[in-house]
Amino acid sequence: MATLHALYLLHLIHCNELSSVEGLQAFPSLRRLIISYCPKFSCWCMEEMPTLCDIDINSCQDLTSLPAWLHRLPSLEKLRICQCPKFDSLPEGGLPFSLETLEIINCNPGLMERCQQEQSPEWLMIQHIPYRRYIS
Repeated sequence: MATLHALYLLHLIHCNELSSVEGLQAFPSLRRLIISYCPKFSCWCMEEMPTLCDIDINSCQDLTSLPAWLHRLPSLEKLRICQCPKFDSLPEGGLPFSLETLEIINCNPGLMERCQQEQSPEWLMIQHIPYRRYIS
C-alpha cells in the first residue's frame, strides 16, 4: 500500500458492475479522478479529499446527481460530467468556490437549460464559476 500513498491520478474505466466508489481517502495525494464507461456508477463517498482538484465523469448512465458534500472539496477546480443522460441535478450543498471550470456535456437537457437561465437555482449556484460549458 505504500506505493499507492503517492497516487495522484485514478482512472476507473469499463467497470460494468461499479455502482459506488468508497475509501479514496486512502490516497492522500489524489488530485485527479476519472470515472468512465461505468454504466451502474451512481454515488461515491470521499468527503476528506483535500488535494482533489479535477473530477471527470464520462458515460455513467445511472448517475443522477452529485453528492451534497461536494462543496467541501477545497481544491476542486475542474468538474466535467459528460454523456450521463440521467444526470439532472447539481448537489444540494452547492459547488465549491474553488471551482474554475464546469462542463456539462450531453446530459439531461433540462439541467443544462436551467443552468443557463439567469436567477434559476442552478444558475445561482454556478454563477461564480469563470468557465462554464454546456453542450447537448
